[in-house]
Amino acid sequence: MRLFLIIELIFSIYIFANCQEDSHSKVLNEQKDEPIQISIQDNNSDSILIRYTFDKLLEDSAKFIIPRVIPGTYRFNDITQSIKGFHCYAQDNHILATENINNYAFLIPNSKKLKKIEYYINKASCKSVYDVLTKYISTDEYTIINPVSFLGYIDGYRKNKYILNIQISQKNNNNDYINRSSKLLKRYQYNYNNYAAMVENPHVYCNCDTTFINKNDFKASIQVYSDNKNITSLLIKRWISPLTKVLSDYTSIVKNDTIPYRFIFIFSDRFERYAALEQKNSSTYCFPSNWDTAFLSKTIQHISAHEYLHKISPLYFCSDTLERQLYNNFSSKHLWLYEGLTEYLALKANLDANLISLNRFIEYLSMMYSYVDSNSQEYNKNLLNTSQDILNTEDFSSFQDFYNKGGLIAFCMDLEISITTNGRKDLIVAISDYIAQNGRIFNEKEFIRDFLKASKLNNIDTSIFNSGLLSLLNESLQQIGYYYSDEQKPWVESVFNQHFILKYYEKDNSFFIQFNENADLKNKKIRLLKLAQENVEKEEVQKKLIYPPNANPVKIMYEHNNEIKIKTIKPIKTIGYKMIRRIKQQEKLSETQEKNLKYFINK
Repeated sequence: MRLFLIIELIFSIYIFANCQEDSHSKVLNEQKDEPIQISIQDNNSDSILIRYTFDKLLEDSAKFIIPRVIPGTYRFNDITQSIKGFHCYAQDNHILATENINNYAFLIPNSKKLKKIEYYINKASCKSVYDVLTKYISTDEYTIINPVSFLGYIDGYRKNKYILNIQISQKNNNNDYINRSSKLLKRYQYNYNNYAAMVENPHVYCNCDTTFINKNDFKASIQVYSDNKNITSLLIKRWISPLTKVLSDYTSIVKNDTIPYRFIFIFSDRFERYAALEQKNSSTYCFPSNWDTAFLSKTIQHISAHEYLHKISPLYFCSDTLERQLYNNFSSKHLWLYEGLTEYLALKANLDANLISLNRFIEYLSMMYSYVDSNSQEYNKNLLNTSQDILNTEDFSSFQDFYNKGGLIAFCMDLEISITTNGRKDLIVAISDYIAQNGRIFNEKEFIRDFLKASKLNNIDTSIFNSGLLSLLNESLQQIGYYYSDEQKPWVESVFNQHFILKYYEKDNSFFIQFNENADLKNKKIRLLKLAQENVEKEEVQKKLIYPPNANPVKIMYEHNNEIKIKTIKPIKTIGYKMIRRIKQQEKLSETQEKNLKYFINK
């Protein structure tokens, strides 16, 4: 906790620390032109080698630091459990003594002699979406590298240039890895202006399906690896393209944003759930392979908008505390803003792009409140104080509260601004005005008071408890002619439409399929003879049985227990849903309500 009674002392220390770091960088830039070089070597073992090389450090002692907190995850980095063999080497190649300060930092007492640092990290699990998003993953199908979890830095040298070399073993036709001396060993080199630019750039190596968007000042690439060959980059481009103008308009407040954005999608049978992670100029998404594409399209339209709009906050607009603690801690009380505001803007973007109706928009608000309400007994806490403690929260389900409660508060703000300005402004414009007046880095303590005052949001209380949120939400909805009813309706959260195939394989020119206990051919292992009255081709089996975009009944001829049979097998649709309270529109809106609604939707 921060003690504001000694704020002047803290401020003096902070200024001194910043001056120290700036002076280190200045001296380094004046006396040394060579950037810090890092190599990542993957030679097909269970771990990879990380090597740093330096010309010469100027300090008598230095600290090497591994990020303690990965931005966007709001949890401690657990990579230190996987680090092995950390050593520092002098110019003559003898090992320098080091001290382990904690799990994330090493002290190098004789750093002027330092020539290189080496250590190994274990490869992470390809079944965990969190690991795929944040670590080093290597499978038979793809390699994905997110350097932020395992590449450290010398304290005071984050602003210097970096050269990153990545060396990856490839496979031969027999599915065996080529040894490191082979000419087929792949090497890649990347140049970065600073540490942040390096570690917030994920790398994907595989037979990626890639396409590009250049529309409405929106420039992006879409990279897709998919077990499900029906999910292509062109399909995702078709889903995302209607959002491009709205997303460009929303993020126009972000200055000097000229680097093309990267959407990276991994669809795998190994994933049991989906997740995504934003970084400065990219976002990575992990999805199971067997989602119904009609439902998947809406999910990707929302989640890709969410991750992209993090360009506004916290990647651009954030508190001085978050900026100062980057990679090392998180105690900002504005997680409601970083995630809740972004969640709401993603929803509003889909409305403004005509991808969802106003009724669907309102239903989404009801869904958000239903999650808040279901946690009202356990998580009925002040939103700001809970944010400050998020790193120490063991039950991470409470994290969803920041998306939902923060999103609902953002809606109330947006609506109020639209009404009081007769539709001339909205929440995005209010934030832009605030940045123009105060800068993009706001004061952690004063921001809420200053922003609410500047935006004339006198009835908004971001420290509200769950118990008061419904009243605030009802008051806002009534201004546009909607109200909460006692009726309930189902809210669909997931749709899987599939034949429940456990595994499939080819052997002796035959195609075998094993169904699981939920399938039409329950627990049977069959030899497939014909598919839709055609000879069996692997590509057609994948499209119609294994990964159908929207599964349909299909007639097959198969052999089972030495009997040949013909059957039309039917897919089974699995729908996950929860019950939410229905929000209804008044039968007749008043003239004021009609104007307010027009101001809000700007139509």
